[in-house]
Amino acid sequence: IYGNSSRAVAFGSGYAQSEDHLDRMLRLFLKARGELGKVEGQSALPQDFIQRMLLIAEIVDAGWDRVPQAGKDFYQAFADGINRYIETHPKEKLSWYWKVEARDVAVYIRFTILRNGWAVAMTDMTGRGSRPQEGSNAWAIAASRSASGHAMLLANPHLPWQGDVQWYESHLKCPEFDIAAASFIGMPLPTLGHNGEIAWTATSNPADTADVYLERIDPQNPDRYLDNDGQWKLMERRSFHFEVRQPDGS
Repeated sequence: IYGNSSRAVAFGSGYAQSEDHLDRMLRLFLKARGELGKVEGQSALPQDFIQRMLLIAEIVDAGWDRVPQAGKDFYQAFADGINRYIETHPKEKLSWYWKVEARDVAVYIRFTILRNGWAVAMTDMTGRGSRPQEGSNAWAIAASRSASGHAMLLANPHLPWQGDVQWYESHLKCPEFDIAAASFIGMPLPTLGHNGEIAWTATSNPADTADVYLERIDPQNPDRYLDNDGQWKLMERRSFHFEVRQPDGS
């Protein structure tokens, strides 16, 4: 994907990913927002509960003013590329598709950062389920140890070709950067790869991206929890509205 600016490349990336994985990408955006049930029905509701309780969209909204304008513009250009593909391919458009915004992209990125950590934390706290059996590896070889005389980096993240963490490879080139890399579908920028000077990668690991606390609930009043100061405090109540697709399509 070639562009005369980073925004142009972001637009092209959004369009190209839509060409390959439009439906999957939009479902992932809905999943991150806790709204997948309105497309996939009752089976998606438990996952929607979790995303709403984590307040992912609300936290993105609360910090949106602190996001640099260049970042907002890049996210919006990526969203515009998705929207352009939908507009120019009406036969592929489904009734539940919407006009994607920069916020949708940011919410999905936050969801991706928290997704694995949340699953691990719940397994550790509840004793139910099991940690996902994951693995990956990376090898860095110094120029002095290679037959070619060049340094090499092997990136083998052990991620699948389908599903929520489906791998997507791309080459993005503009005056600001020239990157050949890969990431999850729905991401505006790649996660690992190389440019003309450096290469970088990541392995599957328990990154410390969040803190999870197990609260002690008042046995006499389930609306109260024990705060750090040793005092019982009333919980804050929030109401959420869920749309759930019914078998008849309503």
